[in-house]
Amino acid sequence: MWFRLVFGISALFASTAAADVYEECVAAMADGNKDAAIAATETILRFRPAPRGLSDEVFECFKFATGNDYGYAPRTGLLVTLEQQEIAQKEADEEAKIADRKKAEIQAATDRQKQVEIELAQAEADLRRKVQTRLVQACGELYQDRPNETITNKLCYDVFMVIGLPE
Repeated sequence: MWFRLVFGISALFASTAAADVYEECVAAMADGNKDAAIAATETILRFRPAPRGLSDEVFECFKFATGNDYGYAPRTGLLVTLEQQEIAQKEADEEAKIADRKKAEIQAATDRQKQVEIELAQAEADLRRKVQTRLVQACGELYQDRPNETITNKLCYDVFMVIGLPE
């Protein structure tokens, strides 16, 4: 309870102090007092996170004090010059492009791996069919020459149990 009271009072003073410095900045600009406008602008720019919803007059004061247009940068939560925003946006766009390229490379590698696995499975199946075909043929030929030995051969026995004895 005590913490909430202290925190609430601190927040009230902070917001009151912030409102005062905004008014000071606008008043300094109206009076043509660049030094006071610079001091107020520097104070406002130190707020963390930066205040949102500042009036156009406060941004005009920033321009009066610094010669730069300012805006709120949502990614950083700071007030920055529009030039800094453009640079940050270009960097963010470049990072996004790099991330997209990496994602595409990963997807391509995954697709290649799947294709190689399919080709390998197909090659194994083809080899298995060739070996089975040749084994059936060899057992059939061997059975014609030596039926008793062939029937006791484990491989040929398994083949004959599946396809039957040759005629």
